[in-house]
Amino acid sequence: MNAIEIKGLRKQYGGFTLGGLDFTLPEGCITGLVGENGAGKSTLLRLIVGMTRPDAGELRVLGAPVGGEAFRALREDIGYVPDETYFPEMLTPRDVGAVLSRAYSRWDAASYAALLERFAEAAGDEFTSDRALLT
Repeated sequence: MNAIEIKGLRKQYGGFTLGGLDFTLPEGCITGLVGENGAGKSTLLRLIVGMTRPDAGELRVLGAPVGGEAFRALREDIGYVPDETYFPEMLTPRDVGAVLSRAYSRWDAASYAALLERFAEAAGDEFTSDRALLT
């Protein structure tokens, strides 16, 4: 089985187009994406994890079509750490937890709250879970 299969993938944002992409990553392989800023690396990763929808083409992860029911269950076990979070600045860390909890059916609100508390203890007066992300 292939970990990732991409056929004819295309995504367009204004003047940017990620297009005509065909790619197969066999299961068990490790790969990296290298390219200039704006080349489409982050767009491709967002497409692979289902954060955005392609304009055309097919995309499968572990045999499941991205966006399908089987993929939604599989996505619970996929980790993705973006270089930017894209959360509006007026959100608090508690708000971010509320947003993320809707994306993961196994979200553990108690664990998230405990981590916020630990972070607050370590950061002192510089952090509170009820203060906007950028103040």
